[in-house]
Amino acid sequence: MYKNQANIYVGTTALIWAAREGHTDTALSLIKAGADVNYATKDGHTALIEATKEGHTDTALSLIKVGADVNHADKNGNTELIWAAREGHADIALALIKVGANLNHANKYGNTALTSAVYEGHADIALAL
Repeated sequence: MYKNQANIYVGTTALIWAAREGHTDTALSLIKAGADVNYATKDGHTALIEATKEGHTDTALSLIKVGADVNHADKNGNTELIWAAREGHADIALALIKVGANLNHANKYGNTALTSAVYEGHADIALAL
């Protein structure tokens, strides 16, 4: 079932699972042990995308600090900033903006972080963008 520490059915690693569940210490331990912070699943999801989608601020900020790519796009073209804006995770969105996330990136449907925030009613994030 596992090949090179990734679930071969979906490509999810232990690091991505830890990030998705908000287990910051576990995620950082896995990175220290050699896990690739920027590994992406078949859908293009990284540990940072998963932490961002789920609103795990501490985990997302820790991943950013250890060098996670803040401009990675999944298979639909959604970056971490688009996910943060869509899901209403203002603290993560602001951190991504601060470290240079691309504000103007559009996904394959033409949506940006700003349009995603506006569509979902997240005025605080829309104003920051």
